[in-house]
Amino acid sequence: KMTRNDTHVWPSSNFTKTPYWVYTDQSIFDQEMEQVFRGPTWNYLALECEIQNPGDFVTCFVGTTPVVVSRDNAGKIHAFVNRCAHRGMPVVRELRGNRRNHICPYHQWCYDQAGKVTGIPLLRGSNGQGGMPEDFKKEEQQLRALRVEVLSGVVFGTFAATSPSLEEFLGTAV
Repeated sequence: KMTRNDTHVWPSSNFTKTPYWVYTDQSIFDQEMEQVFRGPTWNYLALECEIQNPGDFVTCFVGTTPVVVSRDNAGKIHAFVNRCAHRGMPVVRELRGNRRNHICPYHQWCYDQAGKVTGIPLLRGSNGQGGMPEDFKKEEQQLRALRVEVLSGVVFGTFAATSPSLEEFLGTAV
């Protein structure tokens, strides 16, 4: 629910005009990002025809969150946050393309077409120096995945594991 305070009161005399503060208030923006884009809603990601072949990918945003949508070698569509699990650097910089894996330009962590980490340089260090701690688990470093569903060639995604299916979310046609 949106909050109100003394400076943000909806005018009671005219309900047809939206006050300017609705568009500029940071707390409203933050609530919209959390509830609309990162909440239990489905968001448009791409058209299926944009990622026809194995290795094809496109980048987009869900609210302010950068996302990669890709097709793996088995033909399955994946979507994941475009931020390296190591230092948060964007992994994919191109708008679209085709590649077998995605390599972060910062420290070269390598991810597959589903956003799972497949390689970490100097994982155990070099000459007994550096590297990740002994309890480090590479399989826990995958990029945050979105649930993906396709409807009539349109790819949708959601961050919420508990949201209803896309079909339930959209409801029946009137």
